[in-house]
Amino acid sequence: MLGYKRGDVERLVLAAKRVEQWAIVALGRALAGWLLERAARRRYDLVLPVPFHRANLEGRSAHPLTAIYVDARPAVWRTVPLDNLAPSLLVERRPRPARRTQSERARWRSVRGTVALAFPTRLVRGAQVLIVDDVLTSGATVSECARVLLEEGGAAAVDAVVLARQPWREPG
Repeated sequence: MLGYKRGDVERLVLAAKRVEQWAIVALGRALAGWLLERAARRRYDLVLPVPFHRANLEGRSAHPLTAIYVDARPAVWRTVPLDNLAPSLLVERRPRPARRTQSERARWRSVRGTVALAFPTRLVRGAQVLIVDDVLTSGATVSECARVLLEEGGAAAVDAVVLARQPWREPG
């Protein structure tokens, strides 16, 4: 959505990860604007954030993506059906280890099986679902969420929107 995580975008994303209110509001408004412009035309049945495990809060008062998502919700919920997160539909079963130094292959392996439906539901069956993530590095987390929604939930289709993307790294 915002391009590479460099320069001003990187400062914005890092401030959001520190749960700085100005950054949460800026990204929440950017997400809300995008959802109202694009997602409403696509007619999603459900919009969900990528889940997180409580152990991964790292001393923060809230998870940045959840704060951004919650900030965007009041502006769009009548037009775009955002999950109210009470309870969350997707959960992270176990904390994922820090993946900063992992290869792309290791990232994909480490995320497998970490995401699940929080409870049995027919809400997802046949639905057009949009997943929201803050930063895309390898795509492993978004892919795992999509796999769970399609295979376990029976979603008809799953799309994703990310707020920023890490630049591709050259091997070695």
